[in-house]
Amino acid sequence: MSWKVIFVNERAEVEVKALPMDMQARFARLTDMFRNNGPVGMREP
Repeated sequence: MSWKVIFVNERAEVEVKALPMDMQARFARLTDMFRNNGPVGMREP
């Protein structure tokens, strides 16, 4: 099953885009992991 990641509202999207590039990259990596594996595939470090 393929999962979708969407922003709750436009303000949330603006805030993520305002993050430093390293944090945006981490956010992108985590959302990709979620899209591919769903919530069961996520774990704490």
